[in-house]
Amino acid sequence: MSFTAPVAQGPSTGTSYAFAQQPITLTIVNVARSGRASVTYEVQVSGLDTFATLAASVTGVAEAAGATTAVTVPALPGGRTYFWRSRATVDGAAGAFSDIRSFAVRAQVTIQAPVVLSPVDQGRVF
Repeated sequence: MSFTAPVAQGPSTGTSYAFAQQPITLTIVNVARSGRASVTYEVQVSGLDTFATLAASVTGVAEAAGATTAVTVPALPGGRTYFWRSRATVDGAAGAFSDIRSFAVRAQVTIQAPVVLSPVDQGRVF
């Protein structure tokens, strides 16, 4: 059985998400292969393009019917750029990783209730 590496489809490199738009769904173009075989996918997300440490890893994702498979990654800390890649496992054999893509998660914004500063309690405005 021979098969290609999956192709990272979306998000495209440079996409930026508001913190509240999480969780983020990554889309992979399913692998081309000779013959019929069971296929699962692994997705790795890291703050480093070397993938020395992982921010998230999702494994054992069954291939979806059709041309693409969607994988939702857990919520990530904001204010960072992340790199992601995927690979297929066909009949127990892990293949090569896809090309690396990146996306950003903007900082989490918390809006507090306003505080009255002026006029002071019991004060008068003239």
